[in-house]
Amino acid sequence: MKNKYRENETFENIVLEYEVIEDCEFTECTFTGCSLSECTLNGCVFNECTFVNCSFSEIKSSGTEVCFGVFEKCMVNGVNWRTLLPEVPLACPIERLKDCKMRYNTFYKIPLNKFDFTGNDITKSEFTECNLSGSSFKGCDLEGTEFFRCDLTKADMRDAKGYRIDILTSKLKNARFSYPDVMALLDGIGIKIE
Repeated sequence: MKNKYRENETFENIVLEYEVIEDCEFTECTFTGCSLSECTLNGCVFNECTFVNCSFSEIKSSGTEVCFGVFEKCMVNGVNWRTLLPEVPLACPIERLKDCKMRYNTFYKIPLNKFDFTGNDITKSEFTECNLSGSSFKGCDLEGTEFFRCDLTKADMRDAKGYRIDILTSKLKNARFSYPDVMALLDGIGIKIE
């Protein structure tokens, strides 16, 4: 697919593997039941698009922007969200996540303050140098997900499980946690509780 502009269109059940998609722009489009596996996105723009029951795996990108995307019931594996960050200051590639399963995702310097991750599964992923202040991870499965040098001020981590937070490099003031998962915070400083 190359050099196309689409606005307010619906795309259903498109399955692409190992494809190169170049210089395409989608504005306020809806993608339902679509699957992209090991595809490359070059110079593409996805502006305020909605993705429902879609699957994304090992997407590579160059010069591509996702701006204010809505993801519902999607599977997202092996995506580096930094490579999809819009050039617009403070714009975020993700507007909303609902009932999504994400594995091996990388979030580096992504502005996600006051973001609602509630109830999503974000496993074996990494948040590095992200502003997550005021965000809610309530009830999330975060098994193997690491937070390094993040601002988690006033974040809600209650009923979240499996997370690893570097408490020496992250800001945690007024963050809310629930027992027993909060005990994992002590792992990073080598304290043993008997």
